Amino acid sequence: FYFNNMDLQYGVYFSLITLALILSLIECQTCSNALCKRRDITRLEDEITEVKDGVRKMSTEMKERNDKLSGELSKMMDHLDARLSIIAGERPSVTKKPSRRKESCTCVDPLLGSSEAHAAKSCLEIIQLRRPVPPSGLYWIALTPDFATRLYCDMVTDGGGFTLVWTFTLTDYNNFASKGNDVTPRPNWDINIFMSPIYTPFVKVPVSTTPPESEDDLGALNFKYWKQIGNADFVVKSNLANWIACTGKGSILEEDKEGPITCKVVKFISTEHPECKDDTPTYVNWSPICGLILQRDGKDYINFDIASSACIPKFDPCAEGSGKRYVKNVDIPRGNVYIR
Repeated sequence: FYFNNMDLQYGVYFSLITLALILSLIECQTCSNALCKRRDITRLEDEITEVKDGVRKMSTEMKERNDKLSGELSKMMDHLDARLSIIAGERPSVTKKPSRRKESCTCVDPLLGSSEAHAAKSCLEIIQLRRPVPPSGLYWIALTPDFATRLYCDMVTDGGGFTLVWTFTLTDYNNFASKGNDVTPRPNWDINIFMSPIYTPFVKVPVSTTPPESEDDLGALNFKYWKQIGNADFVVKSNLANWIACTGKGSILEEDKEGPITCKVVKFISTEHPECKDDTPTYVNWSPICGLILQRDGKDYINFDIASSACIPKFDPCAEGSGKRYVKNVDIPRGNVYIR
């Protein structure tokens, strides 16, 4: 298109000049006197000189334009060569066998957890892959490749994605300081791993492997699955003390895995002790006498006591090991343990 326009422009220009010369020659031939001829010849010479100058100028312009266009075409060819090299480098080898490994999907799945056929790996996966984020409730979780069950998910507390694995009450809330007051039921921990053989005979509370379907439903998920659906994060709720969210090296997912934790209060329950509204435990202790305990500086914050006649449960928002700072006048004492 560029060359066609330029050729048309110069063709018209040359045609007009040629026509002018022909007319001038015709006009000169019609003159009879010598003065007319000399005048016409002089004018023709001037016009020829002007035409030569014009041709020379157009020739220079055409060369400059052709050089510029040639440079642009050269750049375009270089760019196309570079793109071909990139495409050739990205093309898989014809001798390479395609991978049979199933790629993980990070796409949004609106049905995840809604049925056994769409079971999720955990409540955390559901909150990560479903949009909009679903409410707290029961969702299907795959505990093995061949077994899925419905578990309760908290989609709100501390960012959500927590799985309810244990709901408990107390055996004798009205006599809180009695050694016959224990947390019940308990998960199917292997108490021989962390408890002294002297105190294992005192563990009499029933074991549960039936996961709770709500925060009011007593029970515990089979302990062997806790590590599968949880990691370092856990939440403890109760109507006996402040709710806390924790994470750290200390673990409630493995018997006898003690260590430091970092916690924060996520809901203030112990209104009778506002001076302790920010106090939290800092350590997971698998006690050889009492069972699982969350402590700070060796003093109990929450003692999940399972050993009758040996210990008493404690829910002390001030983390000083007191057995008297629990919330009073509760109709149905209850606690919930979530993992993420």
